[in-house]
Amino acid sequence: MKDLLARLIIDYPNILFKQGKDFSWSPKDQTVFYNFSDTDNKNAEWSLLHELGHANLNHNTYSTDIELVKLECDAWEKAKQIS
Repeated sequence: MKDLLARLIIDYPNILFKQGKDFSWSPKDQTVFYNFSDTDNKNAEWSLLHELGHANLNHNTYSTDIELVKLECDAWEKAKQIS
């Protein structure tokens, strides 16, 4: 995960990457948060890519549950493209 993170920091200089308690995207701060204590988890790299997907798609807010589901699906698709 550390190698992936180092590469993403170089490839996406307009996005901040910061250690946090969870994997998440903050549109307000333009920051992807990641949890290094979770790096042994097989899904950690995918979680990081997923949050970067939200960032790349400029996801900010949602109004309905169905809109949230669409945002999540789109972020996973973008994560696949980034990978």
